[in-house]
Amino acid sequence: MLNEANRIISVYTSDTSGVCSALYELDGMSVMHDASGCNSTYNTHDEPRWYDMPSRVYLSGLSEYEAILGDESKFINDCVQTALEQNPKFIALASTPIPYMMNQDLDAIARIIGKKTNIPTFAVESNGMNSYISGASKALLKWAQYFVKKERKTRENKVKKVNIIGATPLDFPNYEVIQSIIDSVMNMGFEVNSVWSMGPLTKNMENSNIADFNLVISSVGIEVAKYLYQEFNIPYLCAIPFGESQTKAIRESILSNKEYKLDLVKNENDKKIAIIGESIYSSAIKNLLKSGTIFSLLPDIANVLDNDDVLEKGEESLENHLKDYQIVIGDPLFKHIVQKNTKFIEIPHFAFSGRIYKNNIPNLVGEKGDIWKREFDL
Repeated sequence: MLNEANRIISVYTSDTSGVCSALYELDGMSVMHDASGCNSTYNTHDEPRWYDMPSRVYLSGLSEYEAILGDESKFINDCVQTALEQNPKFIALASTPIPYMMNQDLDAIARIIGKKTNIPTFAVESNGMNSYISGASKALLKWAQYFVKKERKTRENKVKKVNIIGATPLDFPNYEVIQSIIDSVMNMGFEVNSVWSMGPLTKNMENSNIADFNLVISSVGIEVAKYLYQEFNIPYLCAIPFGESQTKAIRESILSNKEYKLDLVKNENDKKIAIIGESIYSSAIKNLLKSGTIFSLLPDIANVLDNDDVLEKGEESLENHLKDYQIVIGDPLFKHIVQKNTKFIEIPHFAFSGRIYKNNIPNLVGEKGDIWKREFDL
């Protein structure tokens, strides 16, 4: 939670949208418990797949009458009727500010709906006031607890299988980047077992238990990675293969089964560089540059930030810190709080600026990252 109000810059996508985004392609039914019309924020700003790929994402249409009197029967009946008509694989309920302030027990409501439909139903803790990382990570963890197969089987195949965890359009709206990460892992000599949770390899998410390693490419995937480690002793690494040297380090980590965080930064660049964004993505940029200080308005639930990195409280604090840097890398909307004489390098973040700059997001995987680095003289 931010401790300061934003006057100029945007805010990150909410946890409620994060729930729907994480579960979008998993053949379930996601229901935001909120007033009519509020789903427009999700489908117009937070979901690039909305007009190209069908999914069961619904709004409960919570009325003032129901909110005041605490009437939950309509919500339950609507969910049950829709689920029986469409037969989704699961039902996920996500709360928003109004039911959160009402202290509605969505876990109890989920149990009632589950009994009436015989469909796995769960509530994801959300309130519309936390970031997408909170909602998406909790949603994927719930899904894993319900659907990842429980037995840990031994395999004769000696080629290591890797799950890529944390792929949602909120961090990777251009699937080209995800495909490049898949190709990079395969070029390392490994087999990609599943991708959580977008693209054709989502179909194998239930078999994530047979993998040898988990590559976490966004904070969205950290709770699932911890769960798979606890349940099946599958080690994980929080990293993205930006640049050839980082790709090599990731390969060595997967082979060794030991590393949980890459640490390639050696401050080779004497320029003061600030990197703003989600912690795993920003750490990958920092490792690519071998320099920089990360400033993040998002929680570092993956615990990948270094001691010199900063978890910001809000716009004013961030603006004051950025005055000391020659180069700032981040979403274009941050440019408005950066000094005019500061060099600003744009890397749009869909969860922050939406579709405005979607087509300008660079692909930094493998040698493309090294080319980008040279292009900006970093």
